[in-house]
Order: sequence, then structure tokens, then C-alpha cells
Amino acid sequence: MLDGRKVIKLIEMISGYDRNLGGNEYSNLLTEIEDHLVRQGIDSSRIRRIEFPANGESITRTILSTVGWNSGEATLWMIRPEVKFVASTRNTPTALLVGSSPTRGSQELELVKLSEKRDYTGKAVLAEGSLDEVFQAACVQGGAKCILVYDMKHRCEMIGRTPEMMPDATNFLRIRQDRNSAELGVYGFSLNYESFLMLKKSVEAGETWIETRVCSSLDRNASLEVLEVDLVGEKQDDYFMIIAHLCHTSPGANDNASGAALALEIARLIVDSADVIPIKIVLVPEYIGSVPYAIKLKNEGALPQVVINLDMVGEEQLKTGSTLFLSSTPPVLDQVYDNILFQNLMKSAPKFDSIPLRRIYKIPFSGGSDHCAFLPLGVPAPFVGHLPDRYYHTNQDTTDKCDPEELEWVGEAVIRSLREFTETNKKLSPEVRAAQFGDFVYLLDVFKGIAGEREIIKLLSKTHHIEARLLAALYDDFTSQEEEFDRIKPVFDSSIGFGWISGLRSKVEWKEIGDIATLGEYINIVAAITENRDAAIRLVAHHYSLPERQVNDLVAHLCNEGLFESGGAIL
Repeated sequence: MLDGRKVIKLIEMISGYDRNLGGNEYSNLLTEIEDHLVRQGIDSSRIRRIEFPANGESITRTILSTVGWNSGEATLWMIRPEVKFVASTRNTPTALLVGSSPTRGSQELELVKLSEKRDYTGKAVLAEGSLDEVFQAACVQGGAKCILVYDMKHRCEMIGRTPEMMPDATNFLRIRQDRNSAELGVYGFSLNYESFLMLKKSVEAGETWIETRVCSSLDRNASLEVLEVDLVGEKQDDYFMIIAHLCHTSPGANDNASGAALALEIARLIVDSADVIPIKIVLVPEYIGSVPYAIKLKNEGALPQVVINLDMVGEEQLKTGSTLFLSSTPPVLDQVYDNILFQNLMKSAPKFDSIPLRRIYKIPFSGGSDHCAFLPLGVPAPFVGHLPDRYYHTNQDTTDKCDPEELEWVGEAVIRSLREFTETNKKLSPEVRAAQFGDFVYLLDVFKGIAGEREIIKLLSKTHHIEARLLAALYDDFTSQEEEFDRIKPVFDSSIGFGWISGLRSKVEWKEIGDIATLGEYINIVAAITENRDAAIRLVAHHYSLPERQVNDLVAHLCNEGLFESGGAIL
């Protein structure tokens, strides 16, 4: 049986490390994890590190690597008009912007507010809002070397996640870490809301000066390290994978020490059990490690049969205000893994009689994590996680917000599902068959009349495991002539990343769309599998309740960004 208290202890261990990309502490943590796995009975020959460059200039498909970074100690004081301590990494590791350059001693700077275009050379800039936009305006265009920022993402008043309700929370923020950005020599601090308002009031009242000291270091010869635990055995052509990202500034207990710790405990249980479950447990730097790793497996002809992504899986829901979800694999890929996993999550959920005592939902595809590296390559990849979360990406994401009972719930459901995945000849349960049948009937209506309808329905009948006789009863249009459809094909395989999003944020019709990255990734996956432009547009419009016209505009934007080839009809 899985013991949630053991997983909590692993979360405590992991969350004590600053897991910065290409950093020394990240590498030291991997050594600690390797030692732990060996102590748990896993042969060291089954554990390996796979390295990718952290030089800030290597590109894998659309993903640009970062320069390796070590945080070191950093302090921030206000020194005029009065002396007041503001922040230090000694008590708040998230106070230093990830990717900050060192100051090489103390720096005294006048603090000014970000305003219209101006020269900020020799000044420190105070701003609220998108860190990326602040970096562009203040540093790239304005010449500032120091920025002080307040930027809370994913605000949700219903769970108490607003600046006013969390005035002492310091957000985990990262400035650009590509080589060109690193050479600007920028550093900065993430302020809690209380400190931001204090400094803002001081600047508005008159001249304000700060003193900063940052002892970070940048390493252009560092590596992004993927830890792979291979429990497959000699036959490598048919296996499963659990993936979890390990990165983020300390503490990052739920995001994502929880997913990494649970994956490690599942590895131990599989080794100790009599079950033969061919699986790899993989811990990665989020996106920047999973994408090159997935491409490496593809090039070797060694992609897994299915990937389960664990990202924020052990939350104390009453504290965090969060909900456990299973993000669905898009329907153009095999649905059986999603449905088996969700049914087991429902069966394993803590209950009073038959009433679940925790929140759990199956939602349409959601991007933003490492499953996105595998889906466009044709690998089903359910994602188990939480959102919204009151403490997401703050210094308050600590182990006391984790729930050992939920870790047991999720872990047992994953292990039970893996066992069912291995039983290839087993008849699907009535619950799984019913879920797949219902989804298929819904999709028949969605795709009715679309160009290329026949081929789409054939594909969906396979991904939903619909028997031929049942398909014939539901859909009688296979005798019609095949139709041409407009082609769209990704230029790159794997995830399309995030670089294309900034061009949309300024457009009015996209300002209220919270997760544009998910929409683009969904289009990418459907286009990679079907090459049918209308199918991608139709699915995204239906699943996210958007007008097809708006989704078509998004497709056009992605084509203009050079991410897709479009045009030409396919029969």
C-alpha cells in the first residue's frame, strides 16, 4: 500500500532545494534522489541522467534553452527617505527573480515607477503587471538593470487568491534566461503586495533610493538534466511512462515536489510488487527538458505507449481552494487510458458512503505542462493536477498545504491503472466503455458536415474503441464519396511552446481568454494527427465555447508565426 506520509517526507526533502534550471542545487538534488532510489532497492544501472545544453541558445523545435542559473544570496533595502528592510532570499527564496544577474557588490539606485517610453539607465524600476512586459519596456527598451515587480498570476477571488487577500505572499517569477537576455545583466526582485504598495507610496511622495546585493551566478556551460528510472527491462518497445517536472524555486511543495515525490514512491512500490509493469519514471526540467527528451525518444523509435503527467497532485483542498482534475487527451488519440485512469481516480477517492469527500473533475485538454511534449507525437498523455490554487507560485506553497490522503488516493489510482494498462486482452469495464461510447456519440454530432468527415469519424471510432457493428448502426455515411479538406500541418513536432503568444495579448478579442497557450497546443495536436484545419477549429470551438471565427483567427496567427504549413486540399 502507498503511504502518503512517506511521500510527504519526500516532498519536504525536495522542497528544501532551489531547483533552478541548470543550477547546482538541481544537480545536487538529483544525486540525493539517486541515492534514495538505490536505498529503496532499485539497481543503480536502471537510473541515468540525460543531459541537454543550458547555454541559452540551443533550440529544440520551438523551445529555446536557458542559461544555467544559481540563486545565491540577495537582499533589498530601502535606504531613502528612510532605512527599511524589504526582502532577502534567506527567508524568502522567491524574492529574487529567477535568472537575475549578480550585482558584484552592493548597488545604490534611485527607484522610479515604470511609465511611458523613457531612459531608465542607472535607475531601478518599480512596476506591477506582466514581468515579461516590464522586462521588455524597462530593460530591453529602457536600459534598466534592476526591476522590482509585483505580478500575481491566476487570480481567483473565490479562493482568496488576490493581492489584497494575500499581501504577504511573494510570487515565484522568472525573467528571460536566453543568452541575449542574460547578456543584458538585469537583476530584480519579486515583491509581496505589502512591500510593493509601501515602495509605490514612497516613490509617489518623493525621491526614493534602494540598496541591492545579488550573489547569483550564470553558467553558459551548464546542463539541463533529465532523470530517467528505467523499470522496463530488456523489451523496450512497449512501455508506460510517468513524468513529473522537478524544477522551481524553493519551496514549490505542491508545484511540483508533490508530483516528483509521488512518482518516486510509485517506482518503489512497482519494484517491490510481484506485478510486471514495464514503466519509466522520468523527472524533468519543465518543458525545456521534456521537449528535447521526447524528441530524443522519437528519433530512437522508443516513444512510450502512454504518458501520465503528475503536476500538483497532493493538495489539501480545504487550504488551497483547489480541485483535482484529469486533463483529457484530445479525442484524436486513444481515449482508453484517460477513461481507465479517471474511473480509478473516482473509485479511489475518499468517500462517505458513496459520496466523494474531495473535488475531482475530468476537464477538456489543458496545456502548460510536460504532457504537451508527447501528445503531438501521437502518444496519449493524461495530465493529473490542480488549479486554481491559492498558493500557486508563491513562497507559501509549503508542505503543510499537502495532503497525505490525497497522495495515497492519486497514487493508488495510478498504480491500479498501470496494472489495467498491462492487461491488453482484458475486456474494458462497463464504466470505461460507457464513457467512450458517450464521448463518441457527442463527437459524431460535432463533426457532422465537416470537410473530411468520413476520415475523422473512422479515426475517432478507433480512438474510442467502437466496435464495427456499433459504428455501422451509429454512422451510415461511409458509402459517400471522400471529400477534400483544407490542410494544416505543424512545422515542428512536439509542443509549440509559448513564444507565439505575446503577439495576441494586445488584441482586444483575446484579452479575456485566460489560457491562450492551451488553445494553441490543442490545435497543434489535432493538426499533427489529422492535418485537417476544420477539424482543429471545430474541436477547439466546441470544447472551449468559442466562436469558430475566433479560433480560425488563432490558426491564421499560428500560420503567420511560422508554426504551421497551411493551404492545399487533401483527398
